[in-house]
Amino acid sequence: MTIFASYPVASWKVRGFDIAFPVAGLRETGANRLIERERPYRRGAKLDDTGSKARRWSISVLFENTIEESGLERNGVPLYPDVLRLLTQSFDVHEVGDLVLPTQGAVRARAETYDREETPDSQDSASVTFTFIEDNEDDVDSTSFKQPSANANARRLAEQTTFDMESVDNGHFSISDLTEAVSNLEGLVNAPFDLAQDVENAAKTIQHLAARVVNLFSQTGRRGRDTLTSPKAARANRRLVQVQDLAARAAAESRRGRPVVVRYVVQVDTSMFQIAGFLRQSLADLLVINPQIEQPFYIARGTEVRVFAATGQVR
Repeated sequence: MTIFASYPVASWKVRGFDIAFPVAGLRETGANRLIERERPYRRGAKLDDTGSKARRWSISVLFENTIEESGLERNGVPLYPDVLRLLTQSFDVHEVGDLVLPTQGAVRARAETYDREETPDSQDSASVTFTFIEDNEDDVDSTSFKQPSANANARRLAEQTTFDMESVDNGHFSISDLTEAVSNLEGLVNAPFDLAQDVENAAKTIQHLAARVVNLFSQTGRRGRDTLTSPKAARANRRLVQVQDLAARAAAESRRGRPVVVRYVVQVDTSMFQIAGFLRQSLADLLVINPQIEQPFYIARGTEVRVFAATGQVR
């Protein structure tokens, strides 16, 4: 007997369903979320690792009533068509469930797709491929009690806040403004050399817009303006608070571990090469923090560039 054959059957438990089924084949895919940041005149790219992507499992199952494996008897009904019908019906629940895989154990996941095939040549049986995606929304471990970093959660909170508000009020222009502002903040806190003041300004914009949304949709007694006073808007209220908290943390973190960058006004016609030599700073890093400079070989008098305050001759 092979090792794979000795594993227990798989199972899927979600609200209203608890189903065991045999596994004919299992494919798992996973990846890391890597952000490439290319720098002028340097080979390769600086890679930021923002964590792991959700794992996906594609499970091939043969539903045929002659299959006998320990654990299938708990279903109490034949594999075909009853267990197959239950599994496909469970896709309509749209909630996180417990998926037990023979080679992985228990994981929290959501049902994504199924591909069912039945042919005249294989009567009273069906071949189906199910796809499940790992879900960490309600995963409770040590990381659940840590404050999430601003750059890792900005877009997710913006999208969730927008979704929550649209689900109860069909959206509003200020929600779009808020989403755009949070996305801008994410870009700033991800950039290694942006001015701390820029991050703080973006954070203040988000706090202002979030307060605007709250004021606009918390007007008791005004139809269409009382969205956030409804009990079903509790999640939207919670997301708005999280967005405001995110902005506050981003502002607090903006100066932590971030090189101090200042604005430097060029006094004579020059180039980025001469500026780097005069200030005794890295040309490559100066080019990174000055993406607005299209022609580094000629910088006109009066041009404002960004330089580092902690090194060289800058005061």
